[in-house]
Amino acid sequence: MSETIYGSIWIVGIFGIVIGRRRLLGYLNERNMAERALHESDERLNTLFMESPDVYLVIVDGIFVECNRAAEVMLRGDRKDIIGKPPELLSPEFQPDGKRSSESAEQIIKEALCAGNKTFEWVHRRLDGSDFFVEVSVSSMMLDGKPALFTAWRDITERKQIEQELQAKNTEMERFAYTVSHDLKSPLITIQAYADMIKNNLQTGKYERAQDDMKRIEGAADKMTSLLNDLLELSRAGRQMGEPSLIDMNRLVSDVLAQLTGVIKQSLVDVVVQPDLPPVFGDHKRIAQVVQNLIENSIKHRGDQTAPNLEIGTQLDGKKCVFFVKDNGTGIDPHHHERIFGLFNKLNTNSEGTGVGLALVKRIIEVHGGRVWVESEGEGFGSCFCFTVGS
Repeated sequence: MSETIYGSIWIVGIFGIVIGRRRLLGYLNERNMAERALHESDERLNTLFMESPDVYLVIVDGIFVECNRAAEVMLRGDRKDIIGKPPELLSPEFQPDGKRSSESAEQIIKEALCAGNKTFEWVHRRLDGSDFFVEVSVSSMMLDGKPALFTAWRDITERKQIEQELQAKNTEMERFAYTVSHDLKSPLITIQAYADMIKNNLQTGKYERAQDDMKRIEGAADKMTSLLNDLLELSRAGRQMGEPSLIDMNRLVSDVLAQLTGVIKQSLVDVVVQPDLPPVFGDHKRIAQVVQNLIENSIKHRGDQTAPNLEIGTQLDGKKCVFFVKDNGTGIDPHHHERIFGLFNKLNTNSEGTGVGLALVKRIIEVHGGRVWVESEGEGFGSCFCFTVGS
């Protein structure tokens, strides 16, 4: 009997050991499966981090400790060039609101977080030395028991450029409105003054003087009409462009000179045109306006030259073809080289014209993706107006 009992106990013990081992093996198996699942999850998260099109950089103790491939592309370097380096080495200068500072990138991030800002903008320096605008979104986290900064970056250079262009346009519009109101007031004041004088002259029987005053009013009205027409043309130049085409510049210059034959003969200007001018791609009407305005400007400012001359041609600036209209006229002080392309910026207030011509030239050339400038050593040395078409 006792042997049976002892045998049963032994069997139960063995069974318990077997069950215990099975449970242990099951537990270990489940743990291994969990570890494998966790490992696979980590692998997926790491793949998502590395292959994400968004730019991610992790900072610990002021050092880049991790970055993804998109960050390598944005910063134009390899991981080995980024990991282990402090952000301030890659971004030595910070530029909030146009002011530059020597604060470190990490310091700026921490200050932004203390102020409750999770997203902010700055200027960052790439590994190749170029700067770009970036929007940084930052979150605090713990990494291996240490506080870390997880940052997501977005290149906003294009947006910033558009904002700067809009700001420049707004500034130009404000200056335009002020200048227009100022220059249009002048003929209006003239008209009002002489209208009162006519009224008095008619009342006192001074009819001949009234006739002279009427001519002055007509002159002021003509000036206002010219101003308004030029301003309308200036506004159209930036908005209404014809279908671009390949322009034969030899024929265009010849046609413009034919239209100005009377003015050229009257001013006794000798005009020389280089042969074989290269063609350009653009709006034929607008490019003709550019050439005509530059020729008329040179004739207007020929000064007291006994033998005024004008040359139209091209020259190479590297691989870029530069057109020019060169004269031996009054010349322009270098301090005024930029100013003359502004609206109504006439260096000689007694000269003909409304002061819109060169501003119109600048607008048309900029719309065509080119630039215009003047070269002159100063008064008495003539001027050379240069322009390009296309970038």
